[in-house]
Amino acid sequence: MRTPLLLRIDELGLDAWQVHENEVIRVAVFDSTAQPAFRAWLEERPTRAPCRLLVDLADEAYESEDIPRVRGADRRALITRRLAAWFPDPAYARAIRLDDTSGQTTPGRERMLFSGLNQPATLQAWIDPLRATGRRVERIVPAAELLAHLHARAVGTRAQVMVLGRTRAGLRISLLMHGQALFSRIVGHSAAWQDELARTRNYLRAQHRVASKDALDALVIGTPEQFHTTAAVTEDDPSITFIPSERLGPNQMRDDTDAPTTADELAPLLLHALRRAPARLGWAAASAPRRPGGLLLGGGLLAACLALGAGYWLHAQAAARAGAEHSARPSPLEAVPAQPTHDAAPAPPDDLAPPPEPVATAST
Repeated sequence: MRTPLLLRIDELGLDAWQVHENEVIRVAVFDSTAQPAFRAWLEERPTRAPCRLLVDLADEAYESEDIPRVRGADRRALITRRLAAWFPDPAYARAIRLDDTSGQTTPGRERMLFSGLNQPATLQAWIDPLRATGRRVERIVPAAELLAHLHARAVGTRAQVMVLGRTRAGLRISLLMHGQALFSRIVGHSAAWQDELARTRNYLRAQHRVASKDALDALVIGTPEQFHTTAAVTEDDPSITFIPSERLGPNQMRDDTDAPTTADELAPLLLHALRRAPARLGWAAASAPRRPGGLLLGGGLLAACLALGAGYWLHAQAAARAGAEHSARPSPLEAVPAQPTHDAAPAPPDDLAPPPEPVATAST
């Protein structure tokens, strides 16, 4: 299996990463308007390696809704309609069933969480060059979903937890449970991250995303120094725990570009997780269409097959017409009428008449 090319997309643009042994290496950086340069870069590289996309955009929305409890095709059709109602492009959205933590779900209904991009054009602008150059896209995974998968594998807790981590796009604050992302937002890098954490907690409780009695612990990926604070913050708020990034998974990385260094502790973790991400994660990722050369080759083969088949058909039709014309001509016994005489012998009986000439049949 070929090692995939890893691509991270955020509000700042796109950066490309290669995998070498146990290390992810950044090999190219493109700003938010550099899609033509990205396409030119792709055209200079071999197309055999598949691509996996890490989507770290801020406009991913999360909406909970109680829907009628139905099964089978009716349920699938209902979920498809609700995704289309919530988001402009259901290809960049998904639905999961939620446990009712509020106790307010009406009997006969189930609580669903619909998540997706409100403005998929930002992502689509980067996917278009991939498809135009014949790239195969294996995964398109939102950062929050990948973080939930990573947290479940490393920590294993099934309780709801807030997870905070820094990327170059900002501070991502997520609500995770059972390996699923129930909510996520990005705020700017700031020393006032505790205020943003408190604001997010209050919002989730007001929206009944969590029960008001839940403690809702917070796991901060990094060190207190990286968050411009001291370890004493955990004494003031026991619900906050700092965890080094290497505790969650491999984080070896190298930067071979001259791009400026930013706070990005979460990136190597998510990229390593993306490298090993199972197929069930992420949004629908249709493979890129075939390159024009492949289309021409396929079209040429199809035309050759049609021409060959047409030749056999014309040959068969010609043989059939020849046979019909031959059978329509009078036989030699009918071509020269007999000249009766007074001493002519009687005509022979039919069963003694010479056999007719064989009639040509159509070949297949």
